[in-house]
Formats: sequence, C-alpha cells, structure tokens
Amino acid sequence: MRPCPICESPRRELLATRYDSKEWELFRCKCGMLYLDAAVATEESVNQFYLNGYKSNDGAPAIPRLDSLAMFILDVCLPPMMDIGGTDGELAKRVPMDVSGAGDMFTKQYATFILSHTLEHVYNVPGMMTKIKDHILPRGLVVVEVPIWKTDSDVLAYDRHFQHVNKFTPDKLEELFEKYGFSIELSGYLPRYIEYDCYRLLARHA
Repeated sequence: MRPCPICESPRRELLATRYDSKEWELFRCKCGMLYLDAAVATEESVNQFYLNGYKSNDGAPAIPRLDSLAMFILDVCLPPMMDIGGTDGELAKRVPMDVSGAGDMFTKQYATFILSHTLEHVYNVPGMMTKIKDHILPRGLVVVEVPIWKTDSDVLAYDRHFQHVNKFTPDKLEELFEKYGFSIELSGYLPRYIEYDCYRLLARHA
C-alpha cells in the first residue's frame, strides 16, 4: 500500500475505482492530499514504465510552455542544473543542464533542480525529495511546474490520467517543500496547458 506522498500516513479514504485504468484507485489522505494507488504498483514497476513504456509527445503546445520555463530559469537560477524527468531533452536544448530519468542516481551537487511536469508522476515522493535535499547546494533552488487541482468540490474534476499519481493543490505543493526545509520564494498559476490548469513554484533550500 502506498502511503500519502505528503504526510506519509497510511490512513486514507477510497474515492473512486478504475481511475482511467482498471488497476488504479483514487484516495484522499486524512491530511487532504489526493493521490492514486494500485495493488499491482511498486516504485520499481512505475520507474520501469517510464523508462520503457511511456513516451510524452505534446507537440506544438509544449513549445511556448518550455520557452517560458527556460526564460524563467535563465532569469533566476544558477548552474549546475539538473532536470529530473526531462529525458526528451527539450528543456536542455534551451538551457544547459544535466538530465536524469526514473530511478537515476545523482553523482554531484546542483545549484538548481527542475521538476517540469514530473512531480505528479513520482510514485515515491519522499524518496525523491530526500534525494534532492541530499544533492542540492546551500541556498539552491528547485523549480516545479505541475498540473494543479483548484477545488475539492468535485474530486474527479482533476485531469483523468492514471500516470498523474499525485493530485496537487497549491497548498499541498507548498506544504511538501516546507516539510523538507525549503522556503517558498514564488508560486502562482500558469496559462492553461492542453487540458490542465498548471502551477509554478520556486523553492529555496536553507
């Protein structure tokens, strides 16, 4: 059983079954976080899915999003940089940075980590956050962009993709980074991307 990606509690309420797939179910933690779990899922199996079975090709809609993110990174961030999850290399074509895929180990320290439409896919969020914290330089930055869930009036109003196993609200995204000792320097909504409402957060390590 997968615990809550924010508070790591196993206490949860089942909200929906067969969530975009017969295996995945939607849960709400006692802390309010929405997330998906499946009896067949493990961290290793999810990592293998992204390594071998998942291809992201958003095409033309991705160009202005990536251009905007690249300009933001160049304005506020310092090298060396690591893009976690950007294995298509599109962001790295715009800004010099290293790129890592699912389950990759880091071999050096970085001043900036980028999580661009990645964190919603991460099965083991505490493990990812610990790895970032262990490899970020003092006063280093993390830039996050995620699909965002604005309201709990309809728990099925979020994007219906089983690959998005973490359903963040702005408050929960900020809570996650504050839990790991980051201060929030900037956060706010972005232009709608495909069918998603999106959000950007800039967090600084102590």
